[in-house]
Amino acid sequence: RMKLLLISAILGSSISENEISFSCTFDPRETLTEGARTEMGNGIDTNEVFLWKQAGGDPIVPFFFDDDVTEKDRMVIRGQMKLIEDKTCIKYEETTYQDAPPHRLKIMVDQSTCSLRGYFLRFAGYVMHSGGEEVLLHSYHQLTDKEICETENVAKWIGGSVLHELMHALGAIHTHQRADRDDYIIVHNECIIQGYEDQYSLHGYNTLSIEIPYKCNSIMHSENSTFSNGCPTMTPRPDNSDCTQMGSFEPTSEDWDMLNKYQCND
Repeated sequence: RMKLLLISAILGSSISENEISFSCTFDPRETLTEGARTEMGNGIDTNEVFLWKQAGGDPIVPFFFDDDVTEKDRMVIRGQMKLIEDKTCIKYEETTYQDAPPHRLKIMVDQSTCSLRGYFLRFAGYVMHSGGEEVLLHSYHQLTDKEICETENVAKWIGGSVLHELMHALGAIHTHQRADRDDYIIVHNECIIQGYEDQYSLHGYNTLSIEIPYKCNSIMHSENSTFSNGCPTMTPRPDNSDCTQMGSFEPTSEDWDMLNKYQCND
């Protein structure tokens, strides 16, 4: 089961006058027991429900929108799907609930606003295996119902949040939960808010023999303020000089490589 909850984080000085935060809870299908490292370093959950390969062809993700999703929000989501299509072999095929095959992606967006009081910007949602062969992407808030949410920098943040979720639906886990993460970062358990320790557990369900370089600035890596009680939850290992930024709203080349190697066998 894959589940994520996005609630908020500062997107840089250009919109720092607004209150923005980003966090993401993730319930891995299986966690590693101590000393039982079985995963290659690649950041993938190999639960077959997140694998969209078609017999004899490229992977196709049949998807449909719940009736309550506005056309403007649909355009935002379709735009991030187009980015995935441009960077990978993956294709999205829009359909209806009535015509969708059993293995499909359902997209729901609730009607609460993307911005409170004109400056508090929010995005909250989850992706999960909802039973059978269906994967559910559910946003608790609209994406474009306020003018501020369509400004360039905020739209980039919202688009990156949507892309993060779409990548979960394609099998991507959080980078900081990779089985090899302790080779690159140090997790400070004393800095994690009580009750959220599982969000830093190692993910143990992976049967792939591919490796992807560990990148702290992956779109799938959390910031070191995520579920923090005031001190950094993660810091780079002293010998890791390639970790000046944790988390991003833009994918790295390694993020695209990960999807291509899993979904496309590239």
